[in-house]
Amino acid sequence: MRSLSRREIFPALGATALAGIAAAGLAKPETLTAAPKAKSLPTSEERLIALCEEFIRMEFAVNAVHATCETFEQEKAVEPKLEALYEQERKIFDQIEAIKATTLKGFIAKARAFAAWDRGNYLSRDSGNWDIAMIGNIMQELIALGPKDNLAELCPTIA
Repeated sequence: MRSLSRREIFPALGATALAGIAAAGLAKPETLTAAPKAKSLPTSEERLIALCEEFIRMEFAVNAVHATCETFEQEKAVEPKLEALYEQERKIFDQIEAIKATTLKGFIAKARAFAAWDRGNYLSRDSGNWDIAMIGNIMQELIALGPKDNLAELCPTIA
């Protein structure tokens, strides 16, 4: 068997390298890039915060319908619309309730959602229920804990 000299090996390697470069140039561009990264799923805390924002938006929709009513007859007329909104809110609430808040942002989001729903009716000291009034006080303090700019991030519809 014959041995190859350096003068014979280097041109052969160069030709092989050039052939590889030429083949790469002819390849489709999508084969040259890395595979796209899969979108990461939201964490349970991110999902909780998004659900709380959605609940708050629903509550604003309910309030908007109520604002159009001045008489009992008008309230009766919009009752089907309100029932549909309440059903949507109930579904969102069930999802919120199923997710445990594990960070301050999650707790604040839940407190803000409840405060949006309550409108001060149950959390008031005037309600006569001291335990509920205390819960309301705790929730208001919890909401106040977060920096205002972060609260706007969490629930822009309330901030």
